[in-house]
Formats: sequence, C-alpha cells, structure tokens
Amino acid sequence: MPDTYKSQATKLTSTSSTTIYSGVVGTAIANSINISNIDSFASPTISVFLVKSGTSYSIISNAVIPPGTTLQILDAPMVCASGDTITATASIANDLECVVSVLEIT
Repeated sequence: MPDTYKSQATKLTSTSSTTIYSGVVGTAIANSINISNIDSFASPTISVFLVKSGTSYSIISNAVIPPGTTLQILDAPMVCASGDTITATASIANDLECVVSVLEIT
C-alpha cells in the first residue's frame, strides 16, 4: 500500500456546511486541522464534523476564532475510512480558512 502525504486547503465562503476533506480511498490519518481567521475585527464560530455513512459526528462545535488567530482542533491523529468526509460550518462567510493535513494509505 502506498502512503501519500497531502494537505487540502479550503476557504469557507458561505455559512453552509462545506467539505474540507474528502476522497478517502482506503484509510486516511488526519494529522492536523487548522482553522484561521483572516478577518481583523470579527470573531466567527466554527463547527467541524466527521461524516461517516451520512451521519455527522462533532469534532468541535461553535468554537470562537478571534481575529487574526489560528486554532488547531486535533490533539491526536484521527482515522478516516473510505467514504468519510470532514466538513465545516462557519457563522460568518469569507472570514475562515481551513487546512487539513493527512496521510492517505491506499
């Protein structure tokens, strides 16, 4: 099985649920999920979910991201299986950016 290190970056341009990592074929180990607030004034909230077989499981819920800061939301690696996705929902559009770093084992 080949191992591939990847990072996926997403701008949260709406307040709807947005996929920030998908495409798992085999197993993926998410090593980090960083959420950055690029706004100088607003403090939006973020909720991040692991979606397995259509069911969402909360990784973090309604976390406040102060202006100009970054939040690392994983304190340990998280395993994702084939078909799993990671989604995020922001309270304010265009203020948050997400970077997910994973090791894919296919």
